Amino acid sequence: MLKKYHNIFGSLVILDEVQNIPIEYWSLVREVLNLLSEKAHCYFILMTATQPLIFPEQKAIELVKSKNILFEQLNRVRINHNPQSLQLSVFVHKFLNSLEDRKSYAVILNTIQSSIEFFQLVEQNLSTDHQLFYLSTNIIPLHRQQRIAEINTHLRQGIPLILVSTQVIEAGIDFDFDIIYRDFAPVDSLVQAAGRANRNGSKAKSGEVHLVHLANEQGRSFAHFIYGKAHLFVANKLFEKVTQLPEEAFMELVHQNYKQLTQICDMSPGEKIFQKWWQECDEKILPEFRLIDEKLNYVNVFVSVDGQAQEIWQRFLTSVYGEKDMRQRRLNFLKMRKEFNQFVLSIPAKLAKKHFWDYSHKPFQNIGLIELEMVEDYYHHQTGFIRYVDEETLFL
Repeated sequence: MLKKYHNIFGSLVILDEVQNIPIEYWSLVREVLNLLSEKAHCYFILMTATQPLIFPEQKAIELVKSKNILFEQLNRVRINHNPQSLQLSVFVHKFLNSLEDRKSYAVILNTIQSSIEFFQLVEQNLSTDHQLFYLSTNIIPLHRQQRIAEINTHLRQGIPLILVSTQVIEAGIDFDFDIIYRDFAPVDSLVQAAGRANRNGSKAKSGEVHLVHLANEQGRSFAHFIYGKAHLFVANKLFEKVTQLPEEAFMELVHQNYKQLTQICDMSPGEKIFQKWWQECDEKILPEFRLIDEKLNYVNVFVSVDGQAQEIWQRFLTSVYGEKDMRQRRLNFLKMRKEFNQFVLSIPAKLAKKHFWDYSHKPFQNIGLIELEMVEDYYHHQTGFIRYVDEETLFL
């Protein structure tokens, strides 16, 4: 790594979607970027629609002049907030009754399981001409790409549709819906979701985002399954008395969100890493820095959905799994990694089956395999991996 370090000197580095940096690492990121700026003469551009407070205003240059004035002129979308807690079955009924014939809809839910259940309920009860789509990381990457292209074609042609999805569409996907329903989430996620309604400002009416609070049958909010308490506490506090919010107020909402988070969140993990690494030269602390938490209870599975996937899997067995030389094995996999990963899913280990590893007889030590002959039992063409538990399930 050190052999490549000199390449960054004098670079212009663009960091996109910086709101995804966990707040406990803000101080660490700030210190490292400052060091690289001062010592390596680097320039950094931080890009996002929901700019976090990693740097104080006086320590960074805003490239968009008069951004406050620009935001105050925006009127593409508004958020409508319903604080009532709803179960999925009730929400489905309300949603179906609200459908308008010529409109496009996206419903963004917090968990894969709730999104699949909602999709199935809509599919069973839909009586309009809307085309129904599903999108989440429960679908192999190849099918996600194909579906995104198909959805965008429908949106451009004005074909009415309903997309049921998870947070996967909130960054990096350029959708433009008329109306969005979003299960409650932290403020930055809500604003990112709003960016998928009337995104291009070309709709006859302002886009609508309906913010709802969904809960399971036990009354527990789906948001609490995936988001931290602090982020949800601040979001609830900011929306406590809000029933409608125009787009011009989004920037102040985001600012207040991050301001309050910095007052209640523990920033010590990042501070500790910087202290140990930079000031005490203790490199053993570096593995504690993780932008993305590893899914310790997840396993990767190759889904052999068709003949193309079968052919790629056979090449993997021959040139990678069967290669004795470790260096050559790595080189061989690098050559096929892109096409191989198009068929790989990361699934909960508790839902994996023992026979996914029959080819190796070493569960979890290698990638699992859903063979073509078994695909219909474990992979649905619309919602992806079929999640059920039986006596063959592997538990960690």
